[in-house]
Amino acid sequence: MSSNPSRTLSRLPFPAQALAIVAAAMAAAAIVRYGLIEPPHFAWACQSLEVPWWCPLRTGGVASLRFGALGIAALLCGLVALMRPGRRVAWAALGLGAAGLVLYAPELSAGGALLGAMVLLRR
Repeated sequence: MSSNPSRTLSRLPFPAQALAIVAAAMAAAAIVRYGLIEPPHFAWACQSLEVPWWCPLRTGGVASLRFGALGIAALLCGLVALMRPGRRVAWAALGLGAAGLVLYAPELSAGGALLGAMVLLRR
């Protein structure tokens, strides 16, 4: 029995690997979106007179997500994966793209995920 999850994941067929990566990325993104970003009590706490220590971190994270940082990262990873041999950057593009679909950057994220998936299918 293998205790290394990455070794176990690499033994699966490609569709199962891709599904696992996409499902994990989307689940993590959904936890961030519905657990940290969208609940109104977090926004209210950051607008109070005594701002908690974590408010600048949350505000910066929300601003970067609204700017489309995950989509840009997914698209850049997808473009790099097209130009370089290797699969790690393509897997990163697929995972970042899946997370970006949930976290407010669907256009660029879809492009990055698509490029990553095409590179993975080609190799």
